[in-house]
Amino acid sequence: MAQLLFAPFLLSALLSLTIEASAKMCGGSTSCECGDTVVENYTLTHDLGPCPKTGLSIEPGVHFDGGGHTITGVNDLDSDTFIDQFGIHVLDANLTEREPIVIQNVKVTQFGKGIRIENSSAVVVRRVRTFRNGIASDPEGKPIGYGIDIAAESHHNRIYRAIVTDN
Repeated sequence: MAQLLFAPFLLSALLSLTIEASAKMCGGSTSCECGDTVVENYTLTHDLGPCPKTGLSIEPGVHFDGGGHTITGVNDLDSDTFIDQFGIHVLDANLTEREPIVIQNVKVTQFGKGIRIENSSAVVVRRVRTFRNGIASDPEGKPIGYGIDIAAESHHNRIYRAIVTDN
């Protein structure tokens, strides 16, 4: 009986490792999948997920268009890393002299933080919808997580026509 209970856990762990290990650079004509880093302008052609950790990371100067598609996490509230699961992550993109990152026309759900902009400037977020992100609770029972999180020395970012619900 113990072997039967362990098998789904092992399968889940192997699947997560396979997905994370296969993360690649994408964009342009290279299709993006869960965990990838978008390094060229790209329009998503399909829904992504469920993604076990990060949906997509976006590099400086990239225009990312979600094509109206949804990036979905695993909503693993019991995970110690749930709050660090990001649907879209922008990190260390201080773009004072380069073109900004543009994130648009995408839906993000079931991550600790739907869209995380961290230590970055000149990021434009428009026509996005984040819903049911960050619904875990801290030890005192307070909800944690965000739909759109702008943090750690980020500035001059712009958000237009975003819908943020149930976050």
